[in-house]
Amino acid sequence: MRYIDECGYGVDASEMDIRCWRCGYKRNTERCHIIPDSLDGKDTPSNYVLLCNDCHIEAPNVNDPNEMDNWIRSTNVGMYDNFWKIREVWDFVWKDVTNHWGEKLNDSTKEWMTKEFLKRLYSNNIDPQWIGIKKIMGCIK
Repeated sequence: MRYIDECGYGVDASEMDIRCWRCGYKRNTERCHIIPDSLDGKDTPSNYVLLCNDCHIEAPNVNDPNEMDNWIRSTNVGMYDNFWKIREVWDFVWKDVTNHWGEKLNDSTKEWMTKEFLKRLYSNNIDPQWIGIKKIMGCIK
């Protein structure tokens, strides 16, 4: 098996067998191919990461051996059991906004969304300063 540097992953190496490598939740995991079978990826452990079903669905399906690692590092929040809570807060903020007749969201709406999102994170005991805005933005993109 290839060496895995878990620094920057959503899970510690000691728990990579029981937690999703991206979101860090203790969920049933699936073997997710780094290079998909449909792109001639090998069915060997060196071509797998362990992801929960939700993260597996969002994972890149590309013929680039580095992209899965880059994606995991850029989209996890680095703390257990917060990824999907952050997503849920973001989704609820989106449910409270609309646009005018197909126009893009205007700046004042975006400003409110930002303030409201941060406020709701804090009310859910998620400290965006502790996690880092860059990590949170990677989670919700």
